[in-house]
Amino acid sequence: SALSLAGCHDSDSTGVFFQGTSETSGLSEQAQTVGISIVLPVLPFTDSASVKVDRDLITGMAQAYCLQAGDTASGPAFFLGYLPLAAADALGGEGLDADMAARHLGSLAVSGYFGGVWLRDALADRQAAQALSAFGLGVLLLDDQATSRRAPGSAPVFGVLAAMAESALSIALTGPDAWVFCAGRAAIEPFLILYGYNWGYFNYILENPPAGARVPDDYAAVCRRFLDCVLPGVELATLTRYQASLTHLYPDEGTSDANARWREMRSSMSLWGLGAVNAGDRVWQSIMNDQMSPEVYELLLDLSARFMLVAELCLLPAMQGYAENDPAATRVAILEQAGMLVWAGTYFMGLLSDEPAGTFPELIPGE
Repeated sequence: SALSLAGCHDSDSTGVFFQGTSETSGLSEQAQTVGISIVLPVLPFTDSASVKVDRDLITGMAQAYCLQAGDTASGPAFFLGYLPLAAADALGGEGLDADMAARHLGSLAVSGYFGGVWLRDALADRQAAQALSAFGLGVLLLDDQATSRRAPGSAPVFGVLAAMAESALSIALTGPDAWVFCAGRAAIEPFLILYGYNWGYFNYILENPPAGARVPDDYAAVCRRFLDCVLPGVELATLTRYQASLTHLYPDEGTSDANARWREMRSSMSLWGLGAVNAGDRVWQSIMNDQMSPEVYELLLDLSARFMLVAELCLLPAMQGYAENDPAATRVAILEQAGMLVWAGTYFMGLLSDEPAGTFPELIPGE
């Protein structure tokens, strides 16, 4: 349920605009003065070299969020919506080093894990949650022994995620261009499948609200075309830099693209991306909870649209990097892919966890 936060009512901001930054000091002075603190439940994993939970960084993001959201601020909206998009956008910012990248990945891990717990509770069907998570982790070839609660730091799934993230950070930040191009190209089809699956499930839940719920009259998230979703009020600076790629993915009628690699990307988008849409639709037909409350349903819609945006961050720079022989774009793509890997992987961990119902971080308003 939404947590109303006193002390956020003085904001006149109506939207959210993320600027990629590697510094917590990038937050405005006004944002840093908003009296908000966070409380995180115990996590089932500890920091690694590639994934570090920085509570000060997350608190700074919460202060910026509170300033913008005003009286509509809520803990779920922050941890499931604002935080992961801010962290993903920051991964594409200039001047990023390995330590700051790891801290942004830590923010995505917090959002992912407790987002999985939240969805597990929202589905009200442990078997459905387990089936969804087993599918996701199976794709990642991870050991589902992490489903049992263990001492912090011992979950095998998180160890695999951290190792994969560390490899991605190393390649993206310091690897030679040849390695970068190889890694970037290899990831395009898997992320197209992920995007297609989520396109299918997003459209399914949008068109099939549970009993007693409906799509809000003012709901304005639009997926105009594959890899071209818009969530009004949310703009990701990193994504904006690469949206010109859409002119190559959707050339004007009657024109031909002389670049064979862009033609290859269009073919991959049709074959692998659109080919996965039915899978997402079918999975959610079987697990959608008809007793889901309207509030939970609206938050699920919002989270799903934001997941699409981050998936686009993984794909558009990767496609541009490959088609245009652009190592800088490909490096950004690999960083974003590391973010999605951590976000989605910890999300599946949360779905499979045996955390008590209602386990979720808190935003605590100041005086």
